[in-house]
Amino acid sequence: VSDPMRGEWFEARAAAGLLRGGSGSNHPPGSDASVVALSHRWRSHHSGWRRHFPDPIKVRAVGSIALEMAWIATGRLAAGAWYRTNPWDVTAGELLIRESGGLVVEVPDGGPGERWALSRSALFLRQAFLASSDGKAATGSNSP
Repeated sequence: VSDPMRGEWFEARAAAGLLRGGSGSNHPPGSDASVVALSHRWRSHHSGWRRHFPDPIKVRAVGSIALEMAWIATGRLAAGAWYRTNPWDVTAGELLIRESGGLVVEVPDGGPGERWALSRSALFLRQAFLASSDGKAATGSNSP
């Protein structure tokens, strides 16, 4: 995944970990547990989501699911959730998150292409996402 605006890139291979580089890669890794990327479609579909999350919670949108997932993998964002995703939107980002020790969950009984992801340092938000998804069973890779 490339971020040309910041001059950085994110790369992963299965079982080989996460790499990042470029001029913008000096941003220190770490998570602000209060910043999440929740797509407008996801928030609309789960209108009561806010009552399940800790305060304060800030919602940001980068404009690219792949880049949001890369930021989750590096800890710039704590988590993210999307609705109506396509494989070309999420495949690279899912690998980045898994290789960084995070969690990617596809909600089988959710909406089309519904999924959410957590950075390694924000796994505690899993219950908030499960509650927001009306308790629907969710499967994920790297489940804690």
